[in-house]
Amino acid sequence: ELTMKNLYLLLLAGITAVLLTGCAVGKSGAEQEEDRLKIVCTIFPAYDWVKQILGDEADGAELTLLMKNGTDMHSYQPTVWDMTKIAKADLFIYVGGESDFWVGDALENTKNPERKELNLMELLENSVKEEEHVDGMKKSRGHEEHEEKEEAPEYDEHVWLSLRNAENVCSRITDLLCELDDIHAAV
Repeated sequence: ELTMKNLYLLLLAGITAVLLTGCAVGKSGAEQEEDRLKIVCTIFPAYDWVKQILGDEADGAELTLLMKNGTDMHSYQPTVWDMTKIAKADLFIYVGGESDFWVGDALENTKNPERKELNLMELLENSVKEEEHVDGMKKSRGHEEHEEKEEAPEYDEHVWLSLRNAENVCSRITDLLCELDDIHAAV
């Protein structure tokens, strides 16, 4: 005879079985989060390129932009949150010019032998243009003190403004993503 109490116990047993089966088959939220490809970009153009290259797979990656809208890349200082993101990154993409004076220390302090790093200025070294100084331009930091000294040339860090550079960077980003995620390399 099926009583209300027996029906309740049967329903409870069924729900428990479904929950336990779901937990056994799937990964926990922490495990799924750990499996996600973690990519950190210092500037929006690199962030947007990665997002476009990942396409439909972008939702399966943790993509972080460090310099939010309105941040001056010339005076940026990473936060503890930024350093944690860099430390856990599978891929870290940065400009690599004078404005990224903080990157060397950040990479040294967040050792990660598995992390791949892409320095845009280094990648594009042969196509990076020397910065032009025109009368009336504001001098960058440190120039006032060394004006009379012979200095090494400064290079224009705005490498993303060239379509040829963008093509070269996107090609390298694609190669690195394929190395990091061979399952989705064909995508």
